[in-house]
Amino acid sequence: MAATITATGTWTVAAAPPAYNGGSGVRINNIGGTAYDARTSSQKGTNLFDELNQFITLMAAAEGVPAICVMDQLMVMLGDLRRQPAMGERVYAP
Repeated sequence: MAATITATGTWTVAAAPPAYNGGSGVRINNIGGTAYDARTSSQKGTNLFDELNQFITLMAAAEGVPAICVMDQLMVMLGDLRRQPAMGERVYAP
């Protein structure tokens, strides 16, 4: 059985949250700003980087691999979900 991941506490707020634009994709504002800057966001505890780092740490511990392996694995997995829109919609449906 797959692991169940739960969250407690207050999540940080994304300064530039993405927005779904119907069938035309996702709009992400402030790409060049600090909202998606890992160093700045981690230092300030903003933009969901703390939560993302905790998730990466959990996966790395479960797999017994360094965090960089998990980051690359997630990039490949997320890329595949994006290439298969029906899978992405099924997984991320509210």
